[in-house]
Amino acid sequence: MRIDYAGRDLAMTVVLPDEGRLEDVEALLADGGLAGLLEGRPEGVQLELPRWTFRTQARLKDALAALGMPTAFDREEADLTAMSEEEGLHVAAVLHEVFVTVDEEGTEAAAATAVVVTTESMPPPLTPFVVDRPFLFVVHDVRRGVPLFLGRLADPRG
Repeated sequence: MRIDYAGRDLAMTVVLPDEGRLEDVEALLADGGLAGLLEGRPEGVQLELPRWTFRTQARLKDALAALGMPTAFDREEADLTAMSEEEGLHVAAVLHEVFVTVDEEGTEAAAATAVVVTTESMPPPLTPFVVDRPFLFVVHDVRRGVPLFLGRLADPRG
């Protein structure tokens, strides 16, 4: 279920797997299936989405080293002279923190705020889309399909 933000450049897609299938969908994402989940947009849906606040912190040193930049963290091998003339510099840690709040007024993610706007014309009957079990969400750039925030809410009841 894609929820477009004002301007329609950004959106949040809510992925509500069938009961007991959250791990299967997460495995699909791990195998590069995110683009397929961001495609398409259902029409005529009445969304019931819980309010939530999502905050997480991650240390990225090991992940970045595994992705091909271990030298930056090595005291002996690091070469940061393009950034500073001081000798012996290396990256000690990379920390990442994400904050996302969703409520009836919109989404706040880090320092970005978006407001959801609806039309006032008479819509056709809506199909319920009730988010009442574990789900995934992606705040993403619509045109490029680039994820900005990706998260999982294990207990939407609070």
